Amino acid sequence: MSGNRLLDRRLAAVTGASGFLGDELVARLITRRPVRALYREPSARSAELHGHGCDVVPGDLDNERALAALVAGADEVYHCAATMARTDAALSHRVNVEGTERAARAAAAAGVRRFVYVSSASVYAASRREDNTYPETFEPEHVERLNNYSRTKYEGEQVVRRLAERDGLRFTIIRPTNIYGLRSRPWFRQWEHLLRRLPVALGEVPIDVVYVKDVVMAMEWAAVSEAAGNEVFNIGHEMVKMNRFVGAIGNVIGRSTTTLPPGIDRGVCAAIDRGFTAFTHTRMSPSLVRPAVYPHAKARAAFGYFPQYRLLDGMAEMKRLYHAA
Repeated sequence: MSGNRLLDRRLAAVTGASGFLGDELVARLITRRPVRALYREPSARSAELHGHGCDVVPGDLDNERALAALVAGADEVYHCAATMARTDAALSHRVNVEGTERAARAAAAAGVRRFVYVSSASVYAASRREDNTYPETFEPEHVERLNNYSRTKYEGEQVVRRLAERDGLRFTIIRPTNIYGLRSRPWFRQWEHLLRRLPVALGEVPIDVVYVKDVVMAMEWAAVSEAAGNEVFNIGHEMVKMNRFVGAIGNVIGRSTTTLPPGIDRGVCAAIDRGFTAFTHTRMSPSLVRPAVYPHAKARAAFGYFPQYRLLDGMAEMKRLYHAA
Protein backbone atom coordinates (compact mmCIF):
# COMPACT_ATOMS: atom_id res chain seq x y z
CA MET A 1 0.00 0.00 0.00
CA SER A 2 1.51 3.28 -1.06
CA GLY A 3 2.33 6.08 1.35
CA ASN A 4 0.14 8.46 -0.64
CA ARG A 5 -2.84 6.22 -0.14
CA LEU A 6 -2.23 5.91 3.58
CA LEU A 7 -1.99 9.70 3.86
CA ASP A 8 -5.27 10.20 1.98
CA ARG A 9 -7.08 13.34 3.14
CA ARG A 10 -10.56 12.32 2.04
CA LEU A 11 -13.28 12.21 4.71
CA ALA A 12 -14.22 8.87 6.24
CA ALA A 13 -17.52 8.40 8.11
CA VAL A 14 -18.01 5.58 10.64
CA THR A 15 -21.13 4.15 12.27
CA GLY A 16 -20.87 2.07 15.44
CA ALA A 17 -17.85 4.07 16.58
CA SER A 18 -18.41 3.17 20.24
CA GLY A 19 -18.27 -0.55 19.49
CA PHE A 20 -15.32 -2.93 19.45
CA LEU A 21 -14.61 -2.84 15.72
CA GLY A 22 -15.71 0.74 15.09
CA ASP A 23 -13.51 2.14 17.85
CA GLU A 24 -10.47 0.31 16.49
CA LEU A 25 -11.23 1.58 12.98
CA VAL A 26 -11.59 5.21 14.09
CA ALA A 27 -8.32 4.98 16.04
CA ARG A 28 -6.58 3.81 12.87
CA LEU A 29 -8.20 6.28 10.49
CA ILE A 30 -7.64 9.47 12.51
CA THR A 31 -3.87 9.01 12.11
CA ARG A 32 -4.33 9.14 8.34
CA ARG A 33 -7.31 11.29 7.37
CA PRO A 34 -10.31 13.34 8.54
CA VAL A 35 -12.88 11.18 10.32
CA ARG A 36 -16.50 11.75 11.33
CA ALA A 37 -18.04 9.20 13.70
CA LEU A 38 -21.55 8.42 14.95
CA TYR A 39 -21.98 7.98 18.72
CA ARG A 40 -25.29 7.17 20.38
CA GLU A 41 -24.30 9.28 23.39
CA PRO A 42 -21.27 11.29 24.54
CA SER A 43 -18.59 9.38 26.44
CA ALA A 44 -15.06 9.83 27.72
CA ARG A 45 -13.86 7.93 24.65
CA SER A 46 -15.76 10.11 22.16
CA ALA A 47 -14.35 13.21 23.92
CA GLU A 48 -10.86 11.75 23.70
CA LEU A 49 -11.20 11.03 19.98
CA HIS A 50 -12.70 14.47 19.40
CA GLY A 51 -9.56 15.90 21.00
CA HIS A 52 -7.55 13.99 18.41
CA GLY A 53 -9.51 15.54 15.56
CA CYS A 54 -12.48 13.19 15.13
CA ASP A 55 -15.73 15.00 14.25
CA VAL A 56 -18.30 13.45 16.61
CA VAL A 57 -21.94 13.22 15.49
CA PRO A 58 -24.49 12.34 18.20
CA GLY A 59 -27.26 9.95 17.18
CA ASP A 60 -28.05 6.38 16.18
CA LEU A 61 -29.33 4.40 13.19
CA ASP A 62 -32.93 5.42 13.91
CA ASN A 63 -32.04 9.09 13.46
CA GLU A 64 -32.09 10.00 9.77
CA ARG A 65 -30.97 13.58 10.42
CA ALA A 66 -27.92 12.33 12.30
CA LEU A 67 -27.12 9.90 9.49
CA ALA A 68 -27.40 12.66 6.90
CA ALA A 69 -25.03 14.82 8.96
CA LEU A 70 -22.64 11.90 9.33
CA VAL A 71 -22.29 11.15 5.62
CA ALA A 72 -22.44 14.71 4.23
CA GLY A 73 -19.30 15.25 2.18
CA ALA A 74 -17.89 11.83 3.06
CA ASP A 75 -15.93 9.84 0.51
CA GLU A 76 -16.27 6.49 2.28
CA VAL A 77 -18.77 5.29 4.86
CA TYR A 78 -17.84 2.37 7.09
CA HIS A 79 -20.97 0.77 8.52
CA CYS A 80 -19.83 -1.04 11.68
CA ALA A 81 -22.94 -0.51 13.82
CA ALA A 82 -24.79 -3.72 14.73
CA THR A 83 -26.35 -5.56 17.62
CA MET A 84 -25.45 -9.11 18.62
CA ALA A 85 -28.76 -9.59 20.45
CA ARG A 86 -29.16 -13.19 19.32
CA THR A 87 -32.26 -13.75 21.47
CA ASP A 88 -34.08 -10.57 20.40
CA ALA A 89 -35.32 -10.97 16.84
CA ALA A 90 -37.10 -7.60 16.73
CA LEU A 91 -34.06 -5.66 17.95
CA SER A 92 -31.76 -7.53 15.57
CA HIS A 93 -33.99 -6.66 12.62
CA ARG A 94 -34.41 -3.02 13.64
CA VAL A 95 -30.67 -2.40 14.02
CA ASN A 96 -29.04 -4.80 11.56
CA VAL A 97 -31.55 -4.57 8.72
CA GLU A 98 -33.60 -1.38 9.05
CA GLY A 99 -30.63 0.56 10.46
CA THR A 100 -28.42 -0.64 7.63
CA GLU A 101 -31.02 0.44 5.10
CA ARG A 102 -31.20 3.95 6.59
CA ALA A 103 -27.41 4.28 6.67
CA ALA A 104 -27.03 2.99 3.10
CA ARG A 105 -29.82 5.25 1.81
CA ALA A 106 -28.17 8.25 3.42
CA ALA A 107 -24.84 7.30 1.84
CA ALA A 108 -26.43 6.86 -1.58
CA ALA A 109 -28.22 10.22 -1.32
CA ALA A 110 -24.95 11.92 -0.35
CA GLY A 111 -23.14 10.38 -3.32
CA VAL A 112 -20.41 8.69 -1.27
CA ARG A 113 -17.75 6.89 -3.25
CA ARG A 114 -17.95 3.63 -1.26
CA PHE A 115 -20.19 2.12 1.42
CA VAL A 116 -18.31 -0.55 3.37
CA TYR A 117 -20.72 -2.93 5.08
CA VAL A 118 -19.38 -5.16 7.85
CA SER A 119 -21.16 -8.49 7.66
CA SER A 120 -19.88 -11.76 9.16
CA ALA A 121 -18.58 -15.13 8.07
CA SER A 122 -21.28 -16.54 10.36
CA VAL A 123 -23.72 -16.06 7.46
CA TYR A 124 -22.34 -19.42 6.24
CA ALA A 125 -23.06 -21.20 9.55
CA ALA A 126 -26.12 -23.14 8.35
CA SER A 127 -24.58 -24.08 5.00
CA ARG A 128 -23.09 -27.50 4.38
CA ARG A 129 -20.37 -28.13 1.82
CA GLU A 130 -18.60 -31.45 1.56
CA ASP A 131 -15.16 -29.86 1.80
CA ASN A 132 -16.23 -27.38 4.54
CA THR A 133 -14.80 -24.52 2.46
CA TYR A 134 -16.79 -21.33 1.86
CA PRO A 135 -15.43 -18.93 -0.76
CA GLU A 136 -17.25 -15.71 -1.55
CA THR A 137 -18.71 -17.26 -4.72
CA PHE A 138 -20.76 -19.61 -2.54
CA GLU A 139 -24.12 -18.10 -1.61
CA PRO A 140 -25.12 -18.92 1.99
CA GLU A 141 -27.81 -21.60 2.29
CA HIS A 142 -30.55 -22.30 4.86
CA VAL A 143 -30.44 -18.71 6.08
CA GLU A 144 -33.63 -19.32 8.06
CA ARG A 145 -31.61 -21.62 10.36
CA LEU A 146 -29.15 -18.90 11.34
CA ASN A 147 -29.35 -17.15 14.69
CA ASN A 148 -30.86 -13.66 14.77
CA TYR A 149 -27.49 -11.92 14.45
CA SER A 150 -26.18 -13.96 11.53
CA ARG A 151 -29.49 -13.97 9.67
CA THR A 152 -29.98 -10.22 9.97
CA LYS A 153 -26.37 -9.53 8.93
CA TYR A 154 -27.09 -11.47 5.73
CA GLU A 155 -30.38 -9.61 5.28
CA GLY A 156 -28.37 -6.39 5.67
CA GLU A 157 -26.18 -7.55 2.79
CA GLN A 158 -29.29 -8.00 0.66
CA VAL A 159 -30.44 -4.47 1.54
CA VAL A 160 -27.10 -3.04 0.41
CA ARG A 161 -27.23 -4.96 -2.88
CA ARG A 162 -30.78 -3.80 -3.58
CA LEU A 163 -29.80 -0.17 -3.02
CA ALA A 164 -26.86 -0.67 -5.36
CA GLU A 165 -29.23 -1.82 -8.09
CA ARG A 166 -31.85 0.84 -7.40
CA ASP A 167 -29.82 3.90 -6.41
CA GLY A 168 -26.35 3.18 -7.77
CA LEU A 169 -24.76 2.77 -4.33
CA ARG A 170 -21.15 1.61 -4.61
CA PHE A 171 -20.43 -0.90 -1.86
CA THR A 172 -17.98 -3.39 -0.46
CA ILE A 173 -19.18 -6.18 1.83
CA ILE A 174 -16.67 -7.81 4.13
CA ARG A 175 -17.28 -11.01 6.06
CA PRO A 176 -14.77 -11.23 8.92
CA THR A 177 -14.27 -14.56 10.62
CA ASN A 178 -13.82 -14.72 14.41
CA ILE A 179 -12.38 -11.33 15.40
CA TYR A 180 -10.44 -11.27 18.63
CA GLY A 181 -9.17 -8.35 20.69
CA LEU A 182 -9.56 -7.00 24.22
CA ARG A 183 -12.99 -5.50 23.58
CA SER A 184 -14.39 -8.48 21.67
CA ARG A 185 -17.37 -9.82 23.54
CA PRO A 186 -17.54 -13.33 22.00
CA TRP A 187 -13.80 -13.80 21.50
CA PHE A 188 -12.40 -12.34 24.70
CA ARG A 189 -14.80 -11.04 27.32
CA GLN A 190 -17.09 -14.05 27.43
CA TRP A 191 -14.12 -16.42 27.61
CA GLU A 192 -12.52 -14.25 30.29
CA HIS A 193 -15.60 -14.54 32.50
CA LEU A 194 -15.96 -18.27 31.86
CA LEU A 195 -12.30 -19.10 32.50
CA ARG A 196 -12.36 -17.32 35.86
CA ARG A 197 -15.11 -19.76 36.89
CA LEU A 198 -14.13 -22.87 34.97
CA PRO A 199 -10.56 -22.85 33.57
CA VAL A 200 -11.11 -25.51 30.89
CA ALA A 201 -9.95 -25.01 27.29
CA LEU A 202 -12.61 -26.72 25.21
CA GLY A 203 -12.72 -27.56 21.51
CA GLU A 204 -10.53 -29.76 19.30
CA VAL A 205 -12.17 -28.25 16.21
CA PRO A 206 -10.08 -25.77 14.17
CA ILE A 207 -11.55 -22.27 13.83
CA ASP A 208 -10.50 -19.28 11.75
CA VAL A 209 -9.41 -16.35 13.93
CA VAL A 210 -8.26 -12.88 12.90
CA TYR A 211 -6.92 -10.03 15.03
CA VAL A 212 -8.97 -6.83 15.05
CA LYS A 213 -6.12 -4.70 13.68
CA ASP A 214 -5.91 -6.87 10.58
CA VAL A 215 -9.65 -6.47 10.03
CA VAL A 216 -9.61 -2.66 10.17
CA MET A 217 -6.58 -2.62 7.89
CA ALA A 218 -8.54 -4.71 5.39
CA MET A 219 -11.55 -2.40 5.67
CA GLU A 220 -9.48 0.69 4.92
CA TRP A 221 -7.71 -0.89 1.96
CA ALA A 222 -10.94 -2.33 0.53
CA ALA A 223 -12.64 1.08 0.73
CA VAL A 224 -10.09 2.70 -1.57
CA SER A 225 -9.67 -0.24 -3.97
CA GLU A 226 -11.42 0.00 -7.33
CA ALA A 227 -11.24 -3.79 -7.59
CA ALA A 228 -13.28 -4.09 -4.38
CA GLY A 229 -16.25 -2.15 -5.76
CA ASN A 230 -19.56 -4.05 -5.45
CA GLU A 231 -17.76 -7.16 -4.23
CA VAL A 232 -17.86 -9.45 -1.17
CA PHE A 233 -14.73 -10.51 0.71
CA ASN A 234 -13.95 -13.02 3.43
CA ILE A 235 -11.50 -11.52 5.93
CA GLY A 236 -9.78 -14.13 8.07
CA HIS A 237 -6.33 -15.37 8.92
CA GLU A 238 -5.39 -18.52 10.85
CA MET A 239 -6.96 -21.90 11.49
CA VAL A 240 -6.21 -22.84 15.10
CA LYS A 241 -7.84 -25.34 17.43
CA MET A 242 -10.40 -23.68 19.65
CA ASN A 243 -8.82 -25.11 22.81
CA ARG A 244 -5.49 -23.57 21.82
CA PHE A 245 -7.20 -20.21 21.34
CA VAL A 246 -8.99 -20.49 24.69
CA GLY A 247 -5.72 -21.44 26.38
CA ALA A 248 -4.13 -18.31 24.90
CA ILE A 249 -6.95 -16.21 26.41
CA GLY A 250 -6.17 -17.84 29.73
CA ASN A 251 -2.56 -16.77 29.35
CA VAL A 252 -3.64 -13.17 28.69
CA ILE A 253 -5.65 -12.99 31.91
CA GLY A 254 -3.15 -15.01 33.97
CA ARG A 255 -5.38 -18.07 34.32
CA SER A 256 -3.90 -21.53 33.74
CA THR A 257 -6.27 -23.75 31.77
CA THR A 258 -6.87 -27.49 31.54
CA THR A 259 -7.35 -29.25 28.20
CA LEU A 260 -9.72 -32.21 28.09
CA PRO A 261 -8.59 -35.53 26.60
CA PRO A 262 -9.51 -35.53 22.87
CA GLY A 263 -12.20 -38.21 23.13
CA ILE A 264 -13.94 -36.53 26.05
CA ASP A 265 -13.59 -33.14 24.36
CA ARG A 266 -15.25 -34.40 21.17
CA GLY A 267 -18.12 -35.93 23.15
CA VAL A 268 -18.72 -32.80 25.19
CA CYS A 269 -18.56 -30.55 22.12
CA ALA A 270 -20.91 -32.80 20.13
CA ALA A 271 -23.42 -32.73 23.01
CA ILE A 272 -23.24 -28.93 23.27
CA ASP A 273 -23.59 -28.53 19.49
CA ARG A 274 -26.61 -30.85 19.29
CA GLY A 275 -28.20 -29.34 22.38
CA PHE A 276 -27.82 -25.82 21.03
CA THR A 277 -29.50 -26.76 17.74
CA ALA A 278 -32.31 -28.64 19.47
CA PHE A 279 -33.01 -25.80 21.91
CA THR A 280 -32.67 -22.82 19.57
CA HIS A 281 -33.47 -24.43 16.18
CA THR A 282 -30.44 -22.57 14.80
CA ARG A 283 -26.83 -23.46 14.07
CA MET A 284 -23.91 -22.60 16.33
CA SER A 285 -21.36 -20.22 14.90
CA PRO A 286 -18.72 -21.44 14.87
CA SER A 287 -19.60 -25.11 15.08
CA LEU A 288 -17.92 -27.08 17.87
CA VAL A 289 -17.68 -30.20 15.72
CA ARG A 290 -17.27 -29.11 12.12
CA PRO A 291 -14.38 -26.95 10.87
CA ALA A 292 -15.11 -24.26 8.30
CA VAL A 293 -12.55 -22.68 5.98
CA TYR A 294 -13.09 -19.16 4.62
CA PRO A 295 -10.48 -18.45 1.94
CA HIS A 296 -9.31 -14.84 1.72
CA ALA A 297 -7.36 -15.14 -1.54
CA LYS A 298 -9.88 -12.85 -3.22
CA ALA A 299 -9.06 -10.01 -0.79
CA ARG A 300 -5.36 -10.61 -1.32
CA ALA A 301 -5.76 -10.32 -5.09
CA ALA A 302 -8.08 -7.29 -5.01
CA PHE A 303 -6.37 -5.03 -2.48
CA GLY A 304 -3.30 -6.79 -1.15
CA TYR A 305 -4.73 -8.13 2.10
CA PHE A 306 -1.94 -9.82 4.03
CA PRO A 307 -2.73 -10.25 7.76
CA GLN A 308 0.10 -9.00 9.96
CA TYR A 309 -0.80 -10.48 13.37
CA ARG A 310 -0.33 -14.17 14.01
CA LEU A 311 -2.16 -15.51 17.05
CA LEU A 312 1.07 -15.26 19.03
CA ASP A 313 1.46 -11.59 18.08
CA GLY A 314 -2.14 -10.64 18.72
CA MET A 315 -2.24 -12.33 22.10
CA ALA A 316 1.08 -10.76 23.13
CA GLU A 317 -0.31 -7.30 22.37
CA MET A 318 -3.53 -8.09 24.20
CA LYS A 319 -1.58 -9.27 27.25
CA ARG A 320 0.42 -6.03 27.36
CA LEU A 321 -2.73 -3.93 27.06
CA TYR A 322 -4.68 -6.05 29.55
CA HIS A 323 -2.11 -5.72 32.30
CA ALA A 324 -1.52 -2.03 31.56
CA ALA A 325 -5.20 -1.22 32.01
